Amino acid sequence: MSPRLPATAKKRRPYGSGTFVRAANGRIKCRFRMPGGQTVWHWVGTEAEARKWLAEQAHQRKEGTTPVAGRLVTVGAYVERWLQKIALEEARGKSSPPGLGTMEGQRYKLRNYVVRPFGAHKVSELGRQHIDELWQWLRAGETLPNRVGVRPGIPLARKPLKAQTIRHLHHMLHALFDAAVVDEVIAVNPMTRRRLPGIPPEEQFQGVALDVPTLVRVLEIAEATPNGAAITATALLGCRRGELLGLQWGDIHLDDAMPWLMMERSVQRVIGQGLQALPVKTAKSRRPVAISHRLADALRAHRDWTTASEGWVFTSPKYPTRAMAPEYLHRRVWDPIRTAAGIDIRLHDLRHTLRTNTHLQHTVPEAVAMAYFGWTRDSTALDYAHVDLAAQTLPMAAAIDAMLDQAASGSR
Repeated sequence: MSPRLPATAKKRRPYGSGTFVRAANGRIKCRFRMPGGQTVWHWVGTEAEARKWLAEQAHQRKEGTTPVAGRLVTVGAYVERWLQKIALEEARGKSSPPGLGTMEGQRYKLRNYVVRPFGAHKVSELGRQHIDELWQWLRAGETLPNRVGVRPGIPLARKPLKAQTIRHLHHMLHALFDAAVVDEVIAVNPMTRRRLPGIPPEEQFQGVALDVPTLVRVLEIAEATPNGAAITATALLGCRRGELLGLQWGDIHLDDAMPWLMMERSVQRVIGQGLQALPVKTAKSRRPVAISHRLADALRAHRDWTTASEGWVFTSPKYPTRAMAPEYLHRRVWDPIRTAAGIDIRLHDLRHTLRTNTHLQHTVPEAVAMAYFGWTRDSTALDYAHVDLAAQTLPMAAAIDAMLDQAASGSR
């Protein structure tokens, strides 16, 4: 039997195999440095167990199999580490993983939907069964009875999540676990070969597009309304809400031969921080946009009404030096205008309306539309072009009749 080591004595091993030391409580604390520089600690009862554990880690390090770090790093700790890394990359001008939304959105979803149920789990413990259980819980809004060691009844969301939100989280977790593989916390991404959750028919929403006469009526009402230039700008720029509220007078050039403006910031409400001016959604969202004559006139009238030539274009009624809040835009500006117009659509549907009518009546090329609207994917331009029944069937029906008439006349 090996003699006991004094509490202060250390049994050293060569670099790559780690060391261990007996603590005052009699147990042995092992130390092993991972390839990425991370130090891993492990407690055992005997020297033989310590040597065996260190030998296993050295072998795993050499073979590139699952390192022990994943058995010690919790999901909660790694999520925070990953969020800090993404935030640092964005601060340095690098884009975060595509399709993951804003930094605040990533932080909110991961902390509420992943860390709440799995925060105390080790990263290496999460497998496909955990992911499948998570999708069921998010559809229910809370954790259900399970076999993965999570207490039932933990609230995850104020209401059951829609499938589109779960699909977004699916992409986010894939990027998270890819980073864990690179950091050698785990060896295999548990999201690999996991299918995206489907979207039920009742949750498939493609937006609404107004016809041109209704759009003109909305513009006329907006032009006679205080702050109505915000709705005119949304309708004729086809911009996102945050991009609209992020406009400053320094971005707008109304006196040039061809009036134009620059989209480069977005005003968003960040949880715990209030309204924040953030970069636009993607790199292509930062774009110059030509201004139509009607919008230029509306902006000039708005500038004269507010007597402001600098700062935010659309401001808070109480604090003129601050940007207008999204809630005020919806409740006090947009809701009265759409009620007066007799329509019940979202503000974002004005973006659908502009793309649809310019696509159908003036056949604006997709490349031009993508640059104007700030889209990244080619398919998005078609997603925003809504073709009604008459536009779908009349050209085809006329073409079919012409085809048959031509064949009939040729056979005579």
